Amino acid sequence: MSETRIHFNSASEREIENLLRSRSDFVMDADRGDLMQACAKIEKCCDNCGYSSRVSTKGAVVGSIAPGILSGGLGFLGLAVGKVAHLVATFNPDYEIDRNIITNTVTVTYKK
Repeated sequence: MSETRIHFNSASEREIENLLRSRSDFVMDADRGDLMQACAKIEKCCDNCGYSSRVSTKGAVVGSIAPGILSGGLGFLGLAVGKVAHLVATFNPDYEIDRNIITNTVTVTYKK
């Protein structure tokens, strides 16, 4: 099965909602600087379709460890608590939306 790829600038909300309703996994390519807007657009479409979603950033766990270690561990504890709270608040989502800041892509995966 081939991967469905769409581009942020050319994808309509209707097209995204059709992919979501068909429970498709897909990748949205974004231009530099459009990654957050791409995620917001997909989140809005999930909401419009009645689906729950969890947004995360590839490498966020590693990125959150370094500042905590550098600040003596107390900062790490706060970051870890925040990460756990986010996971609990978005427990068992219909879709996972993963931002990749290196490749400027958003990967959308149906989870249920």
